[in-house]
Amino acid sequence: MLGNAWLAAALICVTSAAAPAQGVRQSLGDVSFANSGAPQAQSAFLRGLGLLHNFEYSRAIVAFQDAQKADPGFAMAYWGEAMAYNHAVWMEQDADKARAALGRLGPDPAARLAKAPTTRERGFLEAVEALYGGGSKEDRDRAYSARMETLFSAFPQDVDVAAFYALSLLGLAHDGRDYGLYMRAAGILEQFYPQHSRHPGVLHYLIHSYDDPIHAPLGLRAARLYGAVAPDAAHALHMTSHIFVALGDWKQTIASNVTAIAAVNSQRATAGRPAAMCGHVLEWLNYAYYQVGEPARSEPILQGCRGAADGEIAEARKTNMRPATRSYADMWVRSVIEQGKRPPDPALNLDPNRYPDESFTLAYGALLAGRGNAADVAVAYGALKRAAAAGTGNPQAPMATRRKIVLLQAAALADFASGRETEGLKSLNEAAETERAMAPDYGPPLVEKPSFELLGEEYLRLRRHREAADAFRAALKLAPGRRLSLAGLANAERATN
Repeated sequence: MLGNAWLAAALICVTSAAAPAQGVRQSLGDVSFANSGAPQAQSAFLRGLGLLHNFEYSRAIVAFQDAQKADPGFAMAYWGEAMAYNHAVWMEQDADKARAALGRLGPDPAARLAKAPTTRERGFLEAVEALYGGGSKEDRDRAYSARMETLFSAFPQDVDVAAFYALSLLGLAHDGRDYGLYMRAAGILEQFYPQHSRHPGVLHYLIHSYDDPIHAPLGLRAARLYGAVAPDAAHALHMTSHIFVALGDWKQTIASNVTAIAAVNSQRATAGRPAAMCGHVLEWLNYAYYQVGEPARSEPILQGCRGAADGEIAEARKTNMRPATRSYADMWVRSVIEQGKRPPDPALNLDPNRYPDESFTLAYGALLAGRGNAADVAVAYGALKRAAAAGTGNPQAPMATRRKIVLLQAAALADFASGRETEGLKSLNEAAETERAMAPDYGPPLVEKPSFELLGEEYLRLRRHREAADAFRAALKLAPGRRLSLAGLANAERATN
């Protein structure tokens, strides 16, 4: 025996560090993790593990650092902090901070591995060393997943090994959703669901595996459980809506994100910070309000984010992180699309060289707002092309394809505005087929105005009703339950009957 080593650390329900004002301790889900840390480090470590599985990364880092303070030689506490700097499904990683965290455990991999007294802990450490070793991020992701596969072969009944291995597979889809990888991950997780239906990693990563229109029904079971299992994790509360959006269930999407933003703002208030005005949760909530025909509930969200974006731009931050500006651009273009007009609030006046993605998105919205007016379309098309040429924008493959599709849509609308119907339909059909060939993305459509929906609307305008109906049906396969596609299909079917 190793003295205190290999303590079977188990916590039936991981809770927040401090109870909310009402005195109810909130859960992060059920986790247990055998490890060699000192008893005084267990509570912080397990809290960090629950937060890590729930993608509450900044809070997880604090918890793992608390575990390090309680037991400076606790190898898995440094592993956990390093893991929190890797956001696998978002293809994000802060390798420098992760390497710094590992460096506090030991000066090199050999020294760090020497502090892991069990085969399982050494396996976790070897995997994270591969994740932050040499080579490109894609190379390191593959090396990490291979190490996790080896660890899973050695510990096939360990739920955390399985969960992190499944997550590593999702992190290999650099070119967009890969059904083979996603179903491999789901197959691993499904083995553990019957005995671990309150484990945050099992539920969370199952939802990520299934959050597309084809597989979403398989994720309903996890979606219905996850928010109740981990109500102290705002991301968990939001995450359930990944399945609901894929199914076009707007009532549940709204409920999930209303609860999630309340949790976000409660945590911000506790930290002395103002309420969130922009961000992922509010973008999804804004979108869902439009889908149920309640734009008045979207307007305060849009205006609040506009204020935050103005403040962000006024600070002239010298960084590529522009969360408020990006969030506002996303919400603004959707407001144009869903209401069929440009909102009275003008778009931000941005330098496309500094804000290529945001400028591109805002020009896209202006172009859609000006449909039918040749002069307005020409101006917006010029701005769109300048923004596209100013910078590469987001280099991820799905985003690059989105830019191609939007430019095709813009060319089509320019042709339509000038009476070149044949040319416009050719470009728009190419955009639609390109979009259909894309790997499905989760959430609101990546191309804010789905190409098949736009095509259906143009066919309606040309009184080609059967072709319009076919286009709207194709749009609804890619984005179930979209209000405008449903309305367009109804109009086309009425005209053909």
